Amino acid sequence: MNQQAIEDLIAEFEQRLLAGDDPDILEFADPGDPNLAILFDELLHTDLELRLRLGQGKKVEDYVNRFPELQERQDLLTELLKTEYKVRSKFEPGLRLQEFADRFPQLYQALPTASRFSHSTVASSSENYSTHDVEQSCSDFSSRFRKKQLYKQGGLGNIWLAFDRELNRTVVIKEIKEKFNHSAAHRARFKREQVITSKLDHPGIASIYGVGHFADGSPYFAMQFIDGSTMTDAVDRFHRRSHVSRVDRQLEFRRLLQHFIDACNTIDYAHSQNIVHRDIKPSNIMIGQFGETFVVDWGLAKFENDPAVFQQPTDDKSQLEKQNNGFSIAGQSIGSPGYMSPEQRSGNVAAMNARSDVYGLGATLWKIATNTHPPAPIADVDDIKIVDLSIIQPLISISTKAMSALPHDRYASAKELSEDVQRYLSDESVKAHSYSTLDRLHRFTRKYNEVVSAASIAGLFLTVILAIAAVWINYERQAAVLAKESESVALRTSETARNAEALARKRAEERTQQLTHTYQLFADLFAGSDDSNLFLPLQTTTLGDALDKLKLQIGDYDSHIQSMLFNIFARNNKGHGNFNLAIEQYQQSIDLLQQNNIPSNDPLHLDVLIGLAFTHLYAGNLNESIALKEQIISILSSLPFENSLQHFKSKLLSSRLNLNQGNSNEAISEIHEAIDLANKIYNDTPDHNNILWAKYRLASIYSSTGAQDKAVSIFSEIQSAFENKSERHPLEISSSVQMGLVDYGKGKVDAAIETIEKSLNDAREILGNEHPDCVVINSRLATLLALHTDPGKRQRGLNELEKCRTFQMKHLGLLHPNTMVTNCMLANALVKSGDGEQVERAAEITAEFFTGDPPKIIEATQIHEKVATSLASAFAFSSIKTGNVREALKQLNNADHATELDAFKSSINQLEQHLQSKEEQAEHNSTGNQNQQTEADNILDTQTSNCQ
Repeated sequence: MNQQAIEDLIAEFEQRLLAGDDPDILEFADPGDPNLAILFDELLHTDLELRLRLGQGKKVEDYVNRFPELQERQDLLTELLKTEYKVRSKFEPGLRLQEFADRFPQLYQALPTASRFSHSTVASSSENYSTHDVEQSCSDFSSRFRKKQLYKQGGLGNIWLAFDRELNRTVVIKEIKEKFNHSAAHRARFKREQVITSKLDHPGIASIYGVGHFADGSPYFAMQFIDGSTMTDAVDRFHRRSHVSRVDRQLEFRRLLQHFIDACNTIDYAHSQNIVHRDIKPSNIMIGQFGETFVVDWGLAKFENDPAVFQQPTDDKSQLEKQNNGFSIAGQSIGSPGYMSPEQRSGNVAAMNARSDVYGLGATLWKIATNTHPPAPIADVDDIKIVDLSIIQPLISISTKAMSALPHDRYASAKELSEDVQRYLSDESVKAHSYSTLDRLHRFTRKYNEVVSAASIAGLFLTVILAIAAVWINYERQAAVLAKESESVALRTSETARNAEALARKRAEERTQQLTHTYQLFADLFAGSDDSNLFLPLQTTTLGDALDKLKLQIGDYDSHIQSMLFNIFARNNKGHGNFNLAIEQYQQSIDLLQQNNIPSNDPLHLDVLIGLAFTHLYAGNLNESIALKEQIISILSSLPFENSLQHFKSKLLSSRLNLNQGNSNEAISEIHEAIDLANKIYNDTPDHNNILWAKYRLASIYSSTGAQDKAVSIFSEIQSAFENKSERHPLEISSSVQMGLVDYGKGKVDAAIETIEKSLNDAREILGNEHPDCVVINSRLATLLALHTDPGKRQRGLNELEKCRTFQMKHLGLLHPNTMVTNCMLANALVKSGDGEQVERAAEITAEFFTGDPPKIIEATQIHEKVATSLASAFAFSSIKTGNVREALKQLNNADHATELDAFKSSINQLEQHLQSKEEQAEHNSTGNQNQQTEADNILDTQTSNCQ
């Protein structure tokens, strides 16, 4: 069980207890289950503390009597005893220690009272901790933090994972090691780390959440928990992955360098605060799960102008501590071997400054580039397997300059170092490197013919666009010259003029063919049918950079080329869920095409219209999408050919719109026509992505209409098409999600959850957490969890559904199909829970669709009749359970009359039957209600399945 699940269960336990529900610990955790040991311990603490605060008079013995095995857990009993003492002491001013001594003679000494510190060496230490301060600090720690497990050990302190009960989050607690606790010098160093770290307010430095002292007076501080790996681990993992493609390795290498740049920027910030780290190395750079970069372990850091430097070391320990008060001594090495600057190795404390950190950064860069321990001889780079030597040599030059023996020969700042690495990433000249003529020629050809370290499609994409621009501009120049020549010749002979005109027309036709062919190449490169958002390559920084460069240069191109590029930009933004921006760029493309008098039946013009129609559909603008569909069908009907890609996309668009409007038979028919067209277009590529997308749409419709066997067969076929790929394709991910939903329908609940959760993680890796499709997949997963019999999974599912709903309401709006589906699934899950507050929440959610004049549910039926009907059903059931039947019946009747679709008849009948049942309640009391509840649950299950 992961930490988040534990925290969610504890939060649920607390809510129920505070609400007077009297939950039992055994409902949540079995003390005999080792997998739930942490949860069980947490629940004991929570139960004891809250019941004491509620005045229920609980004591530790109550738990020992119920769970005899606790007698063997002296550490746990001690913590429970501290909790009891802490809470009771706040409400019982006369509480006496003797009571605890009588009850637990072997444990009461652990209580944080002043009596045990009156003769302590800690109390008289140079830090002057008062007994009151110690007792208060210990009490604060026990009430706020709960230690979980030892995370790692450092030279001066131990780091524990802990749970912050006050803010419901995981933190780390750093405490001084026991052997250093009574050393004034070490405590001073520990205190200095607290002060320095708290002074540094930067995203790349873990935040301090609190400081204090334990019962024995030893100091601690709580910090942000970084869930990730060290740069050392990331570098080793990269250099071990020699089997992956060259492009993938380049991309991963660029990510490592970007993390390095982030670390440089963090250190540069610290230097701006006059703080020097003095222990920079790969193991002190952390990479979070979501790409964050942190510089950690500031235990050796010092203020740059720190005067606490002493010239003579001494062997007398007490004298040493008295002299240096925990600060560095001249002659002592400060740092880690291999990453220390010469002044650090010699112990020249006065000379340690920002350029000492630059040395550590240079050594870290050497490790990233070569995976050898710095400093290593330059000759060793022949064994490097990252990229060819001409590409990596500039990094060697950068790290060598940073590791210069003399500080003034190094980079002046961490920022200057990072800028040179950024030049390397941008394929610009690195200041620290001397390029030969051959190197410069190599860089030039590479820079303008390939986007280094992007997905292979991105490099080809940029190269082709630049080539098109050159060809197109050349065509325009030739056309201009030809026109002048034609005019001159026309003055002499009309026959020659006619010939010139014919030649110009021929060349114009060739130019159009070239444009059409090239645009089709773009469409094939992106491998997308426009029927799904999931068709673009990885959303990499380099691809984004390439597109940004093109946007800056777009004014240099012919307006026809500009319209093509705006179409490409729009497809990219649509694929990554930026629908509003995509609509704007599609419109810019259309405006340019119209200015150039490009007819609407031109392939490029048609593609832009189809892309815009799909984007309006994804954005929830149904009327705009329908209007564009009619325009597209009218244009296509005038074309002499039928087997075009535009016809194929048009069929997919019509199918999607028909399905939204509840016309499943028409949707299936059009999908079959689309598949037939695709097979003709791609007859030599049976597994072309466009064919597979159309089949996926067909399988999805089959699944939603109950033809599960047909759906499973097609989904399996799609997954087989991608089984030999090294990375999961979005289409395969979508098919896996659908297969999971089919498994759920067959009663394989846990298998379905596991399948969809894996698919969600894969989709997030490709598209990012907040991509609309990832939110949709998460809502499907959350629904299965919300309907689970396990209370913890059920609560987690409801929480995730609420998050999905919040995101979609903000970014898509209430009447977007995705938002409607999530609202429907959340409401059904809440109603099925039977809990009073949750049913009220379901009523609140569904009632939003029945507000306004006219009610929003009327427009919802036009957008997606099937989902709107399910929402009405959830509204009816929640109204029954909250007693708002007559008002709900009135609202449903009004909506039904306005739509003239008979969409809400079933829900209206349910409400009327309920009213009739209430009138007959005297004769059919409990039995009738029970039967009605069972029938309601069955209908809710059906409605949830329809939404899925």
